[in-house]
Amino acid sequence: MDSGGGKGQMAMIEDLTSTTSHARAAVLIVDGHAMVAEGLAMALDALDDIAVLGIAHNLDDAVAKSIDGAPDVIVLDARLGDRDVAESIRVLRQAMPSVQVIVLGATADYQTVMQALEAGANGYLLKGQRLSELADAVRAVRAGGRALAAELVNTLVDRLSAPLSRRFHLTARELEILGRLADGASTAAVSAQLGLSVNTVRNHVQSAIRRLGAHSKLEAISIARREGLITASV
Repeated sequence: MDSGGGKGQMAMIEDLTSTTSHARAAVLIVDGHAMVAEGLAMALDALDDIAVLGIAHNLDDAVAKSIDGAPDVIVLDARLGDRDVAESIRVLRQAMPSVQVIVLGATADYQTVMQALEAGANGYLLKGQRLSELADAVRAVRAGGRALAAELVNTLVDRLSAPLSRRFHLTARELEILGRLADGASTAAVSAQLGLSVNTVRNHVQSAIRRLGAHSKLEAISIARREGLITASV
């Protein structure tokens, strides 16, 4: 992250007067890149009101150090090994239900941000932001607030105000195929119904899975139903 000063690149919802203790905020850095983690740790620990308890480079180490040190805030890399961000947050919250989690992401990817927030992240910043903004985010979430990079706020507002099919960039054909599969048709049956090859149908399904941020056909159908993209036939 940028080490320069300055503010205004982050939206925060906070009530700093709600903090019940003046003790330094205890922070655990969880990042698989040693140089990044050490740089963040040194910068944050130099502040009067933040104390870095340690660094973890994988999720198991993070859980162990969370249980031992009881951090107030965990600063979590959005890409930790082969874990997706939602899984990482759920594992950490299971070990430490009261911990606040700030995710650091490389890009303003809508699906990743939404997965993090839905899994319980209290903040989401971008790695290109200033270190002073990360410190402000730590203070905000420790006080019970939330912190989002301004770029992410704009992205979320744009996506949420867009029509559902555009929000996920699904094509009409992908929606049609998901709808038929949701109604119980097999891939072969959808192929026959639409006059498409089985491989073409499968390609559309795989594309829909990616666009919805799902991991399987069933999960894609579930997300599409939840978001109102498709409805079960009567």
